[in-house]
Amino acid sequence: MSSEPAIVIGGGPVGSLAAREIALSGHEVVVLEEHPISGIPNHCSGLMSNKGIKRLSIGFPSQAVQNRITGARFFAPNGKDYLEIDRRRNEMTVFDRASLDQHVARLAEKAGARYLYNHSARLLKRKKKKIVVSGSLRGKRGKVSFQLESLMVISAEGREARLSQQLGLPTPDVNWHFPAIQYELDGVKDMDPSFVDLYFGKKWSPGFFGWAIPTGPETMRIGACRAMNVPVSTRALLDHLMKKHPWLAPKVKSARIVQVRGGIVVGSGPIKKTVLDNFLVTGDAAGQTKATTGGGFNLGGFCGRLAGKTAALALEQDDFSAKFLSRYEKEWKWRFGREFYMMRVLRRFLTRASDHVMNEGIKAAHAAQLDQLLEDVRDVDLHGSGLIRSGFKSRPLMFWGMKSLPLALRSLA
Repeated sequence: MSSEPAIVIGGGPVGSLAAREIALSGHEVVVLEEHPISGIPNHCSGLMSNKGIKRLSIGFPSQAVQNRITGARFFAPNGKDYLEIDRRRNEMTVFDRASLDQHVARLAEKAGARYLYNHSARLLKRKKKKIVVSGSLRGKRGKVSFQLESLMVISAEGREARLSQQLGLPTPDVNWHFPAIQYELDGVKDMDPSFVDLYFGKKWSPGFFGWAIPTGPETMRIGACRAMNVPVSTRALLDHLMKKHPWLAPKVKSARIVQVRGGIVVGSGPIKKTVLDNFLVTGDAAGQTKATTGGGFNLGGFCGRLAGKTAALALEQDDFSAKFLSRYEKEWKWRFGREFYMMRVLRRFLTRASDHVMNEGIKAAHAAQLDQLLEDVRDVDLHGSGLIRSGFKSRPLMFWGMKSLPLALRSLA
């Protein structure tokens, strides 16, 4: 059994969940977090499935809950036609992500993980059978250098994955990264607080979709996202959505922008290799997000748990070879590999689809009563296979799919 602490890079929820698993197994673990506190800055929409949160076994404080969601409306690019799916039960929760992330970090610390805040890891290199982590610490007197080494390192550094790249691992495809921005609004009128709205179309959110997520009776989180190659600022798109969308604009006309947040949505799908000797990569850095929506907390978090469990077993058996650690990669691929692939296909299809194709698709989904067909999708986090399977059950959707076949075949690549 190794007595040397493992190192987790990244104190966000994925890194915290990995560190917690190591600590719960009775091993020492150090978490390097570049910010002074977990969850800050907050870039996420905060909308998560209840089943996914339950899967993570973390619970959550009541003060982190902002709203409960039962349904969603999917608006066609024309701004008028939409598909409404009402599950008639609370399936999703809107969280204050900063509070939720801090809760997960506290769970890891309670289990025994040691957090080193303001520690930015910048360089990884091998030293005999160990990995050396170098970086800078922001203190009262400015930045100072630090250097740590360990037989077991997990990177949950986020989408850029610079550190894992230094060791030779692939990184998520930046061509499928989507710049996003969102506003926190107050003073919203006539909005159903139990429904989330998604807005598709080149003039609203080209290559992705816009969103309106109620956080309270008169408060809302609205956002826009775009493909990398779109020559329009994301903020300009969000302002246009807010002012011109036929459904949204009247409801937010007198609303006040309380806060502005920005970030990057990872829609690439997972990288092919996530394991090396002494090293695992997980979460956004491994592309373990839902490519359809960019959500990375639930599935990425569970992959983080799997990484932590594998690292704990490696520490127990003193075996840090890639062959031994590969059980992590086999496990996440067995659990989620098919869904990650299906969502990747759907993301490429939706990003490349014209407004005409999307308009016809929403109409076909409505005619097919897709809300009823989706009753067999029991887990909204694992929706890729369910959506494709539902399409084969419906004549309108099959006909629409046949007309879109060339685009669909391109999306398989």
